Amino acid sequence: MSAFLPSYPSDAAGGGGGGGADLSALGFTAIDLTDGTWANPIDNQGTHDPDDLVNSVSHSGGVNTIIMNALGAGSSDYSWTSSTTQEAPRWTTPLYAQDANGNNVRVTSGDTFILQTVIEYVSPASNFATEIVVASAENGASTASGTNKAQGGLMVITGGGAKRMGAFTGSSMDLKTGNTANVQNIATANHGGGRSQAVSYINVDTNGDELIGGARSSGMTFTNTSTDLNLMVGLGVFSSGTITAGDDAKIKAYYRVVSFTRPS
Repeated sequence: MSAFLPSYPSDAAGGGGGGGADLSALGFTAIDLTDGTWANPIDNQGTHDPDDLVNSVSHSGGVNTIIMNALGAGSSDYSWTSSTTQEAPRWTTPLYAQDANGNNVRVTSGDTFILQTVIEYVSPASNFATEIVVASAENGASTASGTNKAQGGLMVITGGGAKRMGAFTGSSMDLKTGNTANVQNIATANHGGGRSQAVSYINVDTNGDELIGGARSSGMTFTNTSTDLNLMVGLGVFSSGTITAGDDAKIKAYYRVVSFTRPS
């Protein structure tokens, strides 16, 4: 094992050092969309929110709150899981692992690694049919799924506490029926040899006990084996839903990267 993120101690639940470290204590990094490291819908609207759906973003207590502008005419193009055209808002940041000395190492398309994500349900004040994805991406800033080549965890909130969780791959999904007991979606996305292959996931309740799980194959071949990859957080509208101005979404999410040296 050559590199992983975060290094010990993490801000969540421990971590480790270099090869031979104790991976049983490897923790997650909490996602703060306001920390200045993300290309975002406000500062980069042309590429990250082409139809100006995001009004504001704030962060408190580990929760990112996004206030929305109105969307009067629904379209599958605003859904991450329903169309190969992806015009929904997104945030992107370089995807890093850490070496044994704690230095950031950019993850590339030729690396063998896993991205693990956790998306936790937080009730919005005034919700719309919300999609949240946390994913690896070859690009992430494109309106074409074939260019983004993203895969990771998925949460859908359709109102009344109907929380659906699953996997997001490219422009498709594996999504279980709503369950009010769903608290977290824990997803693992596999990559190697210039390919992102699949996402498996387990949905858990407030005690961390499993409710159900699943997986979806992606089989997306990267453009080459030397492209720098990104972490992407996407906020979409499930199916062809609409948004009332002032509706909000709450994103509480975590991630970690484990990068491996392939035996040869």
